[in-house]
Amino acid sequence: MAAADSRPRYKERTQALVAVMFYMGLKPIEVFHLDVSHVSLGERLVYVVRPGGKPRTQPLEPDAELYVHRWLAERQSRVHKKTLALFTSDERIPGSVQQQRLATKTIRHDVELTAKAAGMDIVRVSPQAIRNGYIVGQLRKHVPPSIIERVLGLAPEASPSSVAELERILASKDAVRTLLNEAWNETFGTRLDPSDAYRKALGAVEAVAISRVQPRHDKATLGTVIGELRADRDRAIAEKRAPRWQLPSTTAEHAGLNDFIAMLDLIWKGQYDRHVRDEEALSRVTLEEAQMVVPLAEALVRWFRMGFVRRSGL
Repeated sequence: MAAADSRPRYKERTQALVAVMFYMGLKPIEVFHLDVSHVSLGERLVYVVRPGGKPRTQPLEPDAELYVHRWLAERQSRVHKKTLALFTSDERIPGSVQQQRLATKTIRHDVELTAKAAGMDIVRVSPQAIRNGYIVGQLRKHVPPSIIERVLGLAPEASPSSVAELERILASKDAVRTLLNEAWNETFGTRLDPSDAYRKALGAVEAVAISRVQPRHDKATLGTVIGELRADRDRAIAEKRAPRWQLPSTTAEHAGLNDFIAMLDLIWKGQYDRHVRDEEALSRVTLEEAQMVVPLAEALVRWFRMGFVRRSGL
């Protein structure tokens, strides 16, 4: 995005088209067909059409929304009001006051120029690579492949190369995903081990929580993460301000954060055998307790990875 400064006249346009490709996985042909009327900032939705494919409505990702909003403001002063296209060139349609849509060739060229200005290998920053980057990002948030396929308008037969294979590659390198998979198997599968399942579920939550909340804390644990979130909430209440750590919530002020801290605390304190080594003590975590905690751990990991737990101002 910073590299778009290399072409100041096209900065906002370039940032917006890269944003809808990288943060939303749109193809150049889908970007080409976008009209201003297809973008609803209020509802945070984008209506996507492409030749030969079914129209679909896709969420306008928050990261993309910022750049689209900036381009719309800039576009208003530079593009004739009768022009429908969201992304336009400087050339006008022959015999008309409307400006032409930005051609797919130009979209690809703009991406290459921006990648080159950023010092990146333009061969590796193709539109398909950007689209795969979006898919990988969604998989890392634990969004089910079927949902990704639906969002991108992919036919089932297209999934092996675009989603399922990426999921397989990603899963083989994702330690947190491995821990959760093993925890599920030891809780609901054929090799039951409630205590080990609980330990692995807690470890998965702890890993993502530390990476988001206390990445520079050498001795961080899930307990220290809970302590930081709780202390921030208590200071906010005492000082009558919003907490620095927040998450989306439609409930009363601080209530969403209170519930979230309580869920983390439930997992942290529930593994009462984590410091005990004798065989009798290790049997104390019951299967029922593991069956309650493992799905909760899955949800908490997803919330952290989807950015629902975030620090204000960052």
